[in-house]
Amino acid sequence: MRLIPVAYVIGWLLVILAISMVVPIVVAASLAERTPALAFALSAVATLFVGGSLILALKSRAKVELRRHGLMLLGVAWLLLPMCAAAPLWLSGALSAPIPAYFEAVSALTTTGATVFRELGEVPKALIIWRALLQWIGGLGTILGIAIIIAPTASDEPAGLGYIQSGHAARAQGWLPRATFGTIIPLYLALTGLCLIGLLIAGIPSFDATSLAFSAVSTGGFMPRDGTIELYGAPAAELVLSLTMFAGAISLLWLRALLTLNWSHVFENREPFWIALAIAILAGFIVNELLASAPGRELATTLRSLALAVTTAASFVTTTGFAVSERATEPISYFVLLTLCFIGAGRFSTAGGLKFQRVGAMIRHCGRELHHLIYPHSVLSGAGDEERSLRDRIGAIWANFAVAVVVATALTLYLAATGLTLPAALLAAVSAIGNIGPAYELAAAPELALSPSYAALEPGAQLALTLGMVFGRFEVLALLAFLNLSYWRS
Repeated sequence: MRLIPVAYVIGWLLVILAISMVVPIVVAASLAERTPALAFALSAVATLFVGGSLILALKSRAKVELRRHGLMLLGVAWLLLPMCAAAPLWLSGALSAPIPAYFEAVSALTTTGATVFRELGEVPKALIIWRALLQWIGGLGTILGIAIIIAPTASDEPAGLGYIQSGHAARAQGWLPRATFGTIIPLYLALTGLCLIGLLIAGIPSFDATSLAFSAVSTGGFMPRDGTIELYGAPAAELVLSLTMFAGAISLLWLRALLTLNWSHVFENREPFWIALAIAILAGFIVNELLASAPGRELATTLRSLALAVTTAASFVTTTGFAVSERATEPISYFVLLTLCFIGAGRFSTAGGLKFQRVGAMIRHCGRELHHLIYPHSVLSGAGDEERSLRDRIGAIWANFAVAVVVATALTLYLAATGLTLPAALLAAVSAIGNIGPAYELAAAPELALSPSYAALEPGAQLALTLGMVFGRFEVLALLAFLNLSYWRS
């Protein structure tokens, strides 16, 4: 029976979640935030009790096979863990109802970054650091879930991700997760540490630097305070955040290949180069608009505009969604923002969206089909194994696209039925699915001028968006397998 091993692993995940609540408890205690400290303590004890009970009760009967139980584990984890993570948000009184608290927790764990808090200045610091920590945990869990569970299931992924030498091997008995942990976790920790050190050197306060580092490496987008990053007055910090967001939005295994000077694997995967090009193009457009409205063209003004433009472009292209600067966000049109939300960033990363490499494969396939229609008797030159691999994967990629469009359409129609205008409903739906939640509230398009904030949405709309966030974290083909009756009969 699948439920027993899945419940056993969920027990361990609950224990980890309970232990992580020590961080906000310490923060609350140090700042004399008594109510949040009590809320986290009660939540931690309850979560630890439930998790420990599952482990003790099922240990003797749980035989976990990730390739068999992984999809169900992911589905249950993305829906159940936020319930426990939301408990202190509600018990502390910061959020007055369970649904907004659940929305906030799902947004954090899926690294979406949409928030129902109206004024962060009134939110206890313990809850601010908890949201950021949840994003960090969710980002790491996303990468590990893709590497160990989804990649062997989704047919549009290279088997075992071996083209990057991920560090785990396929054997007769299945996957070897320990080697995967040994490859991914140190890189993730190193990126977080480097970002934190860079922000501290740039002059960001330690609490804010910690929160921003957690959010940047996970491409989450939660801000530790009201306002924008520009208000810190630290251009060096903007550069650090840009580099961290880019690193979080590309494959960590590609980054590993780069650090180990494995050039063949570096140049084999072109997706990071396309992401960098997209950032450069968008930044060029933004800086041109900023300089056009600037009173002068002094070097200092140009460099400041360039820093804001690059950070803003990286924030949106990587699906992070940081509020970098209002004047740098304003030039981005509604259509461009919608496109960025839908495409997303890189595969095997913490970013959401359809992913650059899949979009590139679809465009390439459309070009080949168009060429064949114009010249039906022509013989197209192949590209060896790469071309054959593309043909094998293109069906799965188009299925990914089709299901994403259907889900986005259904979510848009539901949100429109709750009172949102159609442009606002579409952007909110695509922002949730692309895990770039702040885009909805940061958009400066005239069509969205009167759109309600996430906090003002009715509970049904908030719940619908949480499902969209979870959908965005699930690879589409893996989700279809999870919903297939044959999966449950096997």
